[in-house]
Amino acid sequence: MRAIMGTSTATFLRPISQTVGAAIRFPFTGDAATLRSSMASVNAMRESIPEAFELFKSRLNSYWAGDVATVKSRFSEYTRGDEQWAVFGDWVENSGKATLGDRAAYYMANMARGLNDNKFLTYSTKIMAATDDSFRYILGRAKMREKAMRSALDAQGKGILTAYTDINPQLIRAYENDFYSQIFDGNGDILDEATKFARKEVTLTQELTGFAKGLNDVFTANPWAKPFFLFARTGVNGISLTAKHTPGFNFLVKEFNEIAFARPDNLTDVAKYGITTPEELINAKALQIGRLGIGSALVS
Repeated sequence: MRAIMGTSTATFLRPISQTVGAAIRFPFTGDAATLRSSMASVNAMRESIPEAFELFKSRLNSYWAGDVATVKSRFSEYTRGDEQWAVFGDWVENSGKATLGDRAAYYMANMARGLNDNKFLTYSTKIMAATDDSFRYILGRAKMREKAMRSALDAQGKGILTAYTDINPQLIRAYENDFYSQIFDGNGDILDEATKFARKEVTLTQELTGFAKGLNDVFTANPWAKPFFLFARTGVNGISLTAKHTPGFNFLVKEFNEIAFARPDNLTDVAKYGITTPEELINAKALQIGRLGIGSALVS
């Protein structure tokens, strides 16, 4: 429940923060396109909730019917160790070389592995895998709507659409359909780099860097020490996300500084955040401003 609440809060705060930031910037820049596209993104998230819930039920049913080893999420990782275990089991059962102690140890450990694969004892893993799929869909829909609105406004500004053409839901839907292949592939996985980054941010699964990465590598290389440093990536990313919303502490986050000081004519340093166009940079700056505005209000 905590993971679902955290993911949903971080997911829906992104477009809301971007809208707040765009509204703060509007009196100084007159940039109505960013404000309208951000509001469209918020509306798309609201509209996608019923579809996301249907997707959640469908994925949960499929995960529930399948072996847990087929479920890939941030809460479960399966490696070649599973194949090696099957080889070891074949040696115990059929080689004729296993001692009584070997067989007893294998059967006890195999019972534990069977419990870990039981669908009722691993319900949380299956639920969270389906939840992650649902929020991935919501983020993709929001990005599609944002791109569709901005493209329609740009087309109107360039005269492709006349000033009297009504930008209505049907027109936006047509633009959304064009952008679908840029956001999702045939399997429903996200292609857009900015949306990929957003998904990692809201699920607290961004790759660690610097001191945290070094510490995590040490504990990963020494399995006996892992109980003292569980879920390092989640904790570090949680602190980083909190700092992005906290005035003063935001400057301690490298991502914030690189986006804040980036220029539209040089996006090299921010490309790793999925920012590859000036419009995406403007959206990112609006998101930062909105986060600080919401954070300041909460602190007050």
